[in-house]
Amino acid sequence: MQTPEPQITTYTADQINRWLNQGETIPGLTQAVIAPARAWAILHNPYIKPEDHVAAALHLNNPDGTQNLVAYTAAFPEIIQNRRMWWFSTLWCHPAHLGKGYALAVIGTLAELYGSENCLDTMGAPETVSIFRYLGHDDTTLPEYHFGSKITPQNFKGRLANILEKTKTIIRTFRIKHNKQLNTPRYNIEYTDHIDDNTYQFITSHATNQLFIRTQPTLNWILAHPFKHYSPLPSKTTSRGLFGQTDTFYRIIAAKIYIENKLTAFYILRNSETDLSVKYLYYDSQHTQTVFNSIIHHIASIKNTAFSTRSKQLAQYITQQHLFNKKKTVQISFSYPKEYSLPLNAESQGGDGDCFV
Repeated sequence: MQTPEPQITTYTADQINRWLNQGETIPGLTQAVIAPARAWAILHNPYIKPEDHVAAALHLNNPDGTQNLVAYTAAFPEIIQNRRMWWFSTLWCHPAHLGKGYALAVIGTLAELYGSENCLDTMGAPETVSIFRYLGHDDTTLPEYHFGSKITPQNFKGRLANILEKTKTIIRTFRIKHNKQLNTPRYNIEYTDHIDDNTYQFITSHATNQLFIRTQPTLNWILAHPFKHYSPLPSKTTSRGLFGQTDTFYRIIAAKIYIENKLTAFYILRNSETDLSVKYLYYDSQHTQTVFNSIIHHIASIKNTAFSTRSKQLAQYITQQHLFNKKKTVQISFSYPKEYSLPLNAESQGGDGDCFV
């Protein structure tokens, strides 16, 4: 039996634009290779050029002339440390073809075009970490804190062992939810889908020990494409995930916290039916408790039963408030070129496309 022949094809932003917006047929380019939402977002990336190769797919050519898609990846550019670099935002390989080097082939094809020294990855799966090590990258792990089983009046019954502490917790979250937390200033929340110059200046002036700081155009791209501005929390979309499973990706919204009409904090929220996440958090340390209480306000106001953050300080505060029954720390991998300069004790607020499509 003749073995199908592998064929790797890359697709430029111009080709994807013609396929997506003009209905042109591009050989091998289908929604299976790149979802329309992801394609639309990449085309609106502030640093994209028509000639940029933004996707790669590997098909097996069958003797009868048909093709089977077995692997694909996509990437987008960003300016980091004054360099134009590329985030790999997705990777998929058919489960029946794992271990054959196909995932490495599609990533390696784009990495060769960009230069592997200009590529970054925070997908974090062991498979992708191994691929980037093969390409000569270093990697590090950064903590992400996950909380689960939120304490609410609905799940309060039947847990008599902690009845006193949980009663205090319910009262505390009620006060925070209704802006009645004692001994902290009142604050106002402004939801936004656009970061103006003053807000970005606040972000950069309050970013400490950051692995990298997103540029203002990139943050606005994350918020605006393809997201709609409505609050308090937006709805979800779904997309195919790493190595074949289906992941759920959520729209994102930014919140600005004001105390006495002064901008005191900025953060980006990503939510689902079960999970709320703070992806970026910059704040005036003089108002740490009030800022953190504004986040607890979101936790208390919605039905989500889980919460996650990469901020160690916020995670410690959430733990002290006894809002959740469970807590675990997950290590997120970050792959980067060997010559990339990492700050000491670096923290990461987010990475690649932040699961936006």
